Amino acid sequence: MEETELQEDEEANICLMAQLDDEEEVIIYKTDSLYKELESKIDSLLYDSNFLTNRCHSLIKELSEIKVEKENLQNKYDESRKTIQILQDSHFDMSEKQRELNRKQKDILSKPSEIQKENILLKKEVEELKNDLTCFIKSTETFQNILGSQKETAKKSGLGFKDPSKLVDSFVPKKA
Repeated sequence: MEETELQEDEEANICLMAQLDDEEEVIIYKTDSLYKELESKIDSLLYDSNFLTNRCHSLIKELSEIKVEKENLQNKYDESRKTIQILQDSHFDMSEKQRELNRKQKDILSKPSEIQKENILLKKEVEELKNDLTCFIKSTETFQNILGSQKETAKKSGLGFKDPSKLVDSFVPKKA
């Protein structure tokens, strides 16, 4: 019995081994297609990885260019802000100077200067002299009228007197 049992065990082992060989062949066959499929997926992943790596490098390069451009634009912006600030300060200073000049101009225009005072005084003096001259001329005319209306005492004309112009003609012979 023991022998039979041993034989049966051997037969069972042989059957198991045969069965294992069949499964291995199937597994090997299945593994070969799995390897090809896995290899295809790995190749695809490698291609995608290379593509993404290249894309990443190009994006990094683009990002660095954008950073440089941003820095340049920031510098230009800062310069513009400084220029604007300088212009605003200058405008403020000029406005203050303009206000000060306007105040000085008002003061000058509201208070007559020495020259303006002298001008006004001279105009008054000229006006007084014109009035005096006008009065003198009127007085002279009046005096002339008075003298013209009076009879001359040295003129001896009229009844009993001879005209002196005729007397001169009688003493001086006429030229022929």
